[in-house]
Amino acid sequence: MEGTIQNSIEENREIKKGGLNLGQLKWIAMATMLIDHIGAIILMPLLSKTPRGSAIREIYTITRVIGRTAFPIFCFALAEGYNHTRNKYKYLIRLLIFAIISEIPFDYANSGKFFNWEYQNVLFTLSIGLIAMILIDLPKKGVLINLLIVYGAMALAQYMYTDYGPWGVANILLFKYIRLDRTGRALANSAINIYQGNFGTNFSSIALYYYNGDKGYNPKWFYLFYPVHQIIYALIRDALI
Repeated sequence: MEGTIQNSIEENREIKKGGLNLGQLKWIAMATMLIDHIGAIILMPLLSKTPRGSAIREIYTITRVIGRTAFPIFCFALAEGYNHTRNKYKYLIRLLIFAIISEIPFDYANSGKFFNWEYQNVLFTLSIGLIAMILIDLPKKGVLINLLIVYGAMALAQYMYTDYGPWGVANILLFKYIRLDRTGRALANSAINIYQGNFGTNFSSIALYYYNGDKGYNPKWFYLFYPVHQIIYALIRDALI
């Protein structure tokens, strides 16, 4: 096991000069999320008014395929951030605060309602994954308890109807264990997402393969970006309808 980890570290060092750092991965995730939400928030309500084969429908499909790149990168960034943060509980509290702040913008952008308990934003999915990682790393537990934590976290995401649901949590926990293996994380990410029919995530697998282990520049407003852009997109949608 130690040899495998050491080899993975050496692989990352080999591509450090030409690879992508964590900050650059986050920029890719934010850019592709912006594209995805153009389709999900602005274009989707227009589909019922447009005929098959129209340009709007084609653009909508393209935005959603490109947008599948974002979430796996956010999952990996969470697992990587968890490994390097000094205070995991402070990290969790910050993420939960932004999840709560984001819920009304998310609900309004995606359902036109200020409160919609049928579907929760993706930051809750990330929070559940983070809670699971913290619990898994608590001492004096066996494999069975860890498996119960994993399935419990996935069940909670399903029960809450969070964005990406149980498979989103699985994606996070997958990266917890194979984040140092660039080939493994790319292949596993493709497998778990193709299984769900998210073929656009192959782009994220390429980006994750070239992650070089450097932190890079990480914008302080990273999580605030999520609710703010959804408010803006919702206002644009309302103006068009």
